[in-house]
Amino acid sequence: MLSELKIGERRRIRGVLATCPPQVSRRLASLGFVPGAVVTKVRSAPMRDPSIYRVMDYDICLRAREAAQIECEPVE
Repeated sequence: MLSELKIGERRRIRGVLATCPPQVSRRLASLGFVPGAVVTKVRSAPMRDPSIYRVMDYDICLRAREAAQIECEPVE
């Protein structure tokens, strides 16, 4: 899950969980969290939520509950 990344780690998105609400899934896709995109965790807030992720050359802030909906795999 994307929410498990440490700062500086990169992963490739596999997809969004089937249990993810449709409106959240559409929102994540519109932000660039689509299968095949490479994501890097840039930093976290002092209380570890939310976190900043870099995807498609821009930074996006996601709450842990949103990032937990995104499946990812190591970048080769």
